[in-house]
Formats: sequence, C-alpha cells, structure tokens
Amino acid sequence: MKFLPSSSSALPLELAASSLSDQQDSETSTSSAAGASIERRRAAESLFLSDSADGRGDSTLALQNERAEQIPSPSTTLLASASTPGTQKGLPKPGDSSEAIALDGPLGEAAQAAAAVAGAEAAASAVIGAAGAGRGRAGRNEGEGEALQGVGLHSGPSGSSLVIPTLTVAASNAELSTSPPSASSSSSFPPPPSSASSPSSSSLMLPSAIGASWTSGFNASGSHAPRRSSEKLLWRSPKVEHIEQCIARSKTHKVPAKSATNGYLLVTANGGLNQMRAAICDMVAVARIMNATLVVPELDHTSFWSDPSEFEDIFDLEHFIATLKDDIRVVRELPRRVAHRRVLEKFPISWSPFSYYREDLLLRLKKHRVMRFPLTDSRLANNGMPESIQRLRCRANYRALRYTDTISRVASNLVARMRRLGPYIALHLRYEKDMLAFTGCDHGLMHWESGELRAMRLNNSRWKEKDIDGAARRTEGACPLTPKETALFLRAMGFPNKTVIYIAAGDIYGSKGLAELTRYYPNTFTHSTLATAEELAALGGFQNRLAAVDYTVAVESDVFAYTYEGNMARAVQGHRRFEGHRKTIIPDREAVVRLIDQFKTGEISWNTFRKQIRKQHKGRVGGAHQREAGENPKLEENFYANPLPGCMCEVIRQPGKAVRACRMEGGQRKCREVAEEEEAYI
Repeated sequence: MKFLPSSSSALPLELAASSLSDQQDSETSTSSAAGASIERRRAAESLFLSDSADGRGDSTLALQNERAEQIPSPSTTLLASASTPGTQKGLPKPGDSSEAIALDGPLGEAAQAAAAVAGAEAAASAVIGAAGAGRGRAGRNEGEGEALQGVGLHSGPSGSSLVIPTLTVAASNAELSTSPPSASSSSSFPPPPSSASSPSSSSLMLPSAIGASWTSGFNASGSHAPRRSSEKLLWRSPKVEHIEQCIARSKTHKVPAKSATNGYLLVTANGGLNQMRAAICDMVAVARIMNATLVVPELDHTSFWSDPSEFEDIFDLEHFIATLKDDIRVVRELPRRVAHRRVLEKFPISWSPFSYYREDLLLRLKKHRVMRFPLTDSRLANNGMPESIQRLRCRANYRALRYTDTISRVASNLVARMRRLGPYIALHLRYEKDMLAFTGCDHGLMHWESGELRAMRLNNSRWKEKDIDGAARRTEGACPLTPKETALFLRAMGFPNKTVIYIAAGDIYGSKGLAELTRYYPNTFTHSTLATAEELAALGGFQNRLAAVDYTVAVESDVFAYTYEGNMARAVQGHRRFEGHRKTIIPDREAVVRLIDQFKTGEISWNTFRKQIRKQHKGRVGGAHQREAGENPKLEENFYANPLPGCMCEVIRQPGKAVRACRMEGGQRKCREVAEEEEAYI
C-alpha cells in the first residue's frame, strides 16, 4: 500500500510524541527529546497549532483523546509485507533478538520521506509514541515488559532505510495475514484480522501492544467500528425515520409494446462520467414520455478527459436492457429498415418540462422516425414530472446503471482495503485543472499556474465566461475549497489527524498537489496509491472508468464530503440519501472561506473558528428534506442530489394500524392509507 508523502512533518508525529507524557518517570530522556521536537513543531506550524492561544484546554483534551485512540503510524508501524511466500517482514515477534529491521518497497519509501522531513528524532518519537499509545490501551499487565532501542536512519550499500528495533512484549503477538501480491504488483495491503495465518501467505506482524490497538476496533464480521462514543458521533449518519425507497412500478403501469414505437432516439451523453450518468437516466425517462425506442447511448469522447470508453466499457449493457425492458425498448443500433432515413438533429431546451417532449418533440419524432440529441445534460426538469417518470429516473440510476464486473471488482477491493484501516471519509476534492479553469478560481496557486488556467479558459470555445474575478468568486463561495482549506475545515469539524481519507477525484492541480492536505492527514489514499498495478491496468488508465471506481468507493464510505457542488458531488450525495441517508458533509463554502480568512488574520481564535464551523454545519450532513421547486431550475436543488420526493416516500408503519404513505403536494403534506397489496408499490 502506498501512502501519500507529506510535504512536512505530519501532525500524528506530534500526537505520537505527546503520548510520552504518561511515561516521564521511566523514559525521562526520551520524553525530553520528544518534548523538544514538539516545541520545534509548534514553532514551525502556522495553521493548526494556532489553537493553543485560547483553546488550550480543549485542544489538550483533543490531543489526549486522539493519543488514546492513535492508529499505528503508516510510516513506522504499519509494516505490510511484500516478501515471497514463507518469509516475513515487519516488526519481530516477542522474544526475538533486538536486531534492526529495514523497511523497503513503497512503505519504506514513505517512511524515508517522512524521516527526511521530520528528522530521525521525529520518526523515533512516532514509533515510541505509537507503542506508548498501544500500551495505554492494552494496560500495564503483570509481567509485561518493553524495550525500545535506537531508532533512526541506517545507511547501507543499498541506500538509506528506516531502522526499527525489536519491541519486546510479553503478551502474544497479533498476526494479520493476506494473500501474497503477484510479482508485478507494486503494492501490498494491510490484511483483515485473522485468527490464524497460512505459512504460505505474506504476513503483517504487529507487536501485541500495537496489534491490539489495530484489531480492537474490528467486530465479529471483520468490519471496523469506532471505539469511543465521541468518535462515533463523527461517523454517525443523520437520524431519519419513516423515509423509504419507492421506485416500483404502479399497478396501472403499461409495458411498452414491441411494435408500437413512435420512433428511435439517438442520444450522446456529454461531459464527465457523472454528468453522463444523469443524462442517460433523463433520456430513459424521455424515451418513456415519447414512447420512443432508445438506441444505446453514445458517450462523450471530446471532453477534457478525451476518454474513448463506450457505454459497455463502463456499464453492464445486458443488465441495463433487461432491467428497463418493462419501461422502454432499448436496442444496440438502428434497425436496417430505418437506418437509411434522414436523422433529425435537435438540441433539447435545458430543464424542459414533460409537455415539451410529449407535445412539441413527439410530433417531430413521429414525422422523421429518427431523432438525435447531440447534448443531453440537464435537459429534463427537476420537478413537475409525473410520479411514474420520477420513479423511472431512479430505477435507471440506482438499478439499471450497474458498472461492469471489472470496475465493480476493483471498486469492491478498494472499499475492503479502506475498511481494514477503519472508518473512512471519501473526499471529493474538486481542485482539478478543468474546474479551476472553468470557474476562474486560483486562490493558493502560483502566478504562472493562474496564467495557465486563464489560457485554458480562453482557448475553450464552450466556456462563455472568460474574464473572471477569482477572488470575488471565492468570497461568494463559488470556488472549490483548496487542499489546505479542506484540511482546516475537516479538523474544525472534529476529524483527528489519524483519519483515513480516500480522495475521490482526478489529479489535484498545482505544484503543491495534495501536500497541504496530507501534511495534516497522512493516511490519505487515491485509486492510484491503493490499487495494484494489475487492477489499474484492467481499467486501462481511462478516466471515466477510474471515476466509476471513485464513485463506488464514495457511495460506500462511512462519510462523504465534497469541496464543490459539481456533478459527482450531486450524484454521490443523492445515491447516499437513497440508500438510507448516509452521512454526507455539505460544506457552506461561503461561510467556510469567510471564517478561514478571519482565523488566518487573527480576527478569531482557533476555538471560535472551530465552534463556528460546527455550528454552521450542524444540519448539513445529508439528512432528509423535501426537494422544492425554485424560480430558476438551474439554481434549485438537483433531482439526483435529493430524490425526495419522487423516489423516496414517507411511510408510517405502526403495529395494528394501516400503513400510511405521505408526500408533499402543492406545498401540503398529504397522507393516504395503503392497502396490503399496495405496499409493494410504495
């Protein structure tokens, strides 16, 4: 497993070093060195450690809580083996001699990078601190003894490596095992807890004090759960009652007759993956409205990513056709009898109502028999549609559009690997080149980088707005949060520096890249650092297929957070609402950047900043609320970001009473009793 390198010493080093305060009597010299290291760290930090000014008590308590729950440092104690069968790497078993262990491979590189930035002293503090934290959890049992000897960088013939001494613990050693990676794989992964390991498998060996801390959060099924009540609150989804999925066809639904089509609809889904996904669902609904036969949608090959993938390269085509067979007719290509006809090309009006397709375009389709829509993004209104059409949009989105087996398998593997590390945040960090160029946002970038974005915007004929005041946009909350702003926001929300993060995004733009996030959250991964070489090769390096993997990992995450209200942010949060209102942090960017600027200038303290951020976002965690129509459909809440109403219903079930289904009609909540035979159609 590749850990993203930090640009400077990461905060978990300080947290680990701070755990030595409980051991001052027995480890005086080590504590002094760690304390000196902490002081140097505090002097160097300009962002998070400013909270010591007036929030010292709260900050100290937070550090103590994080120390008590510290996950082993990725660059020191998480020693995944990539050895051949029958060999083991990592920390030695209890009772072994105190010989040094040299890390190699991606993990060794990460350790060396961390040591180069923080110095050998900080690396030593991290190891000792993690051990101390583990001992604090495991308790000081009778007969338990520990010996920690010289930790540092060792230079040898093959280069420098981080040397970790034997940690002798009387209790039994915790052993985690996994299948050995293939020769061409560039990564190895922390395996799930196991009661026994096969001698033919490569193993992750942890000393019991640390191993206990790693495995104690796993339940009987092998999944990870937070241990402290305060930590559980961070990961808890909003409480939602009586809201259920309701996408089944009604009893009066009519299956389309094979020979009664009004014509054939050719559509091109434009944009990135998630924009195309929503467009495909809309075109399924449009085909139903017009009683048209839908030819398998074409995907956009000319967007920023220039991805040549076809529909069946990303989605399971057979499943798509079979799932929708009772709603619309789907064919792979035009039948020969109409293939020679002149195709009428039409650009549908954005956010069009039901009547536009049922009356205006239907007449043209009947006349020409074949119609093409070159653009399909946002061509159907969010609201004002018949209930049957809204349900169909969701059946298409959440049932029919299933990713290929290859994509699903890779995504499932990445989700499993993330879960082995504990609960995780999927972060849609939309700080990518195309978005920054389009929005004109360049806060935190170098002058030449801003010029590069401007040139890209000026050269794109599709983007109408050319001269943009990026600073004004940022103040209005119309810019993606930068990696540094995102780190500060997550920290203020209460997520400790040990938090595991998956970046669901493409390449982060700028010379600093992810460094200003990983500086504070070193346990950060992307599909590139988490997947094996074989898995990445199976996806061909195509951006839309990688985006499909990111989408799945984000939907399945414990918490989803995003930094800009784009297509992926809307798609994922809507899917998570549909699957039970899983926690989604919806940032108020205008408030966030205002508070960040006040904090950076010293106008407010860290404690005030933290409290204000949490207050602003108390109700912005993906809970249930009714989507309402607005005066401007472009500005109203997107249907796929919140499929309530339309695909979710309020259903009241009480013992001994009739089931009641409720929904909003004309701004009023109306409920009706549902007969037993109707319950399947809720």
